[in-house]
Amino acid sequence: MNALRNAGLANREVRAEWSKVHPKLKAAIPRRSLLDMNNGAIPAKGFGLGSATGTGKTMALASAVYGLMRERRRLYAEWLANQDIMTPPHMTLLWLNWPDTVATIRANALSGMVEDLLTSAESIPLLVLDDLGRERIKGTYIEDWAASQLDRIVNHRYRAELPILWTSNLREEELVAIYGAAMVGRLNEDNPMVWVDGLPSMRIKV
Repeated sequence: MNALRNAGLANREVRAEWSKVHPKLKAAIPRRSLLDMNNGAIPAKGFGLGSATGTGKTMALASAVYGLMRERRRLYAEWLANQDIMTPPHMTLLWLNWPDTVATIRANALSGMVEDLLTSAESIPLLVLDDLGRERIKGTYIEDWAASQLDRIVNHRYRAELPILWTSNLREEELVAIYGAAMVGRLNEDNPMVWVDGLPSMRIKV
């Protein structure tokens, strides 16, 4: 479990269960990517999941990367048992809740920790960006240095052809209104979002 938390997953995400994911969300995840991750491999292409708030997108994404998480947990356990002869396992997954990450960048802007975080987000084999569009932006996106680091991350990964898995409560045109067409275009080109309508809220029972 420590390995999963070190990758950035919170308790609720670590406990995510595929059996509880809505069938429409399961169907929205590209089959090839899901098979790769179930086999412990990095998917060649990323993808995005979009739907209304509270419909289980984060749980679906956490469940989808379970194969990678399981492999990471195995390597971490092996390293713990053999630290005298083994090096720490290579980090393959970084999970960032984007609103929390923006707050962290803003609070630690003058520390080296921010540069380390951004460098890791640029180069990690598989990056998860959860809840894009829900961060608090000071002024416009371009004026907010912390929030606009998303441009740096997406651009670097686009050029390096590294996959991103992401979620959002906002449709593509709403994301463009926040981030601009260039950034959203680069994100969507290699990591296209599937928007899923008609999902019940898992939080609010009507």
